[in-house]
Amino acid sequence: MIISHQHKFIFIKTRKTAGSSIEIALSSICGSNDIITPLNEVKDEKHRISLGFKSAQNYQFPLYKYTIGDVYRRLLYGYVKEFRNHNPAVLVKKLMRNERYDSYYSFAVERNPWDKVLSHYWYLGGDTEFGSINNYLDSRAVEVIKDFKNYTDSRGELIVSNIYKYEELSDMFEDLTNKLSLKNRLVLPTYKAKSTQRIDKRHYNEVLSVDEAEKIRLIFHREINLLNYSFQDIEMKNH
Repeated sequence: MIISHQHKFIFIKTRKTAGSSIEIALSSICGSNDIITPLNEVKDEKHRISLGFKSAQNYQFPLYKYTIGDVYRRLLYGYVKEFRNHNPAVLVKKLMRNERYDSYYSFAVERNPWDKVLSHYWYLGGDTEFGSINNYLDSRAVEVIKDFKNYTDSRGELIVSNIYKYEELSDMFEDLTNKLSLKNRLVLPTYKAKSTQRIDKRHYNEVLSVDEAEKIRLIFHREINLLNYSFQDIEMKNH
């Protein structure tokens, strides 16, 4: 997650949407007062530093910004008040204070759920870990990538300025370059953060059965409706 006071934008990080790579790219334009949360993988953080970009900084609140309740939790439980990697927008808005949050350009990235599921499935170990995609879908593991709550409030209302599609990242960087009035165009780094070996690289409509595709549609119906995602008009393979 990044909050840039210099360029007045907020990046809300979602899962399996090239979030770490996007953070690395955005770090290239961050100033010394901007808030950058640590990347999950040490190697990704090292790569960001090797590029000469800003790394994790300013994400922990100074003690003078703690409320009485924060101090109590710190003394009792060792609580540290800080911005974290996958903080939902509703929490970021609260921590920033509503007025300031609303004055910044906030955005997140979402991905076609059928593709997102396969990416997460193989990231967690795929068949070795779950035995089948069906087992994965029936487990709690899939809940982690339900990011609708990351960019909406308790009523399901959108509270970010924009949601870009993972499938259109090039357009996103062009749009951000223009919106933020940057001198140089933002680009996604060639380095792939958190990349893992995906054994089955076929398109999702060649992999998923009718039942699996329907389960995904039901699990991610809010994301699908919001961004008009579809399984595409290609015959689904039953297995």
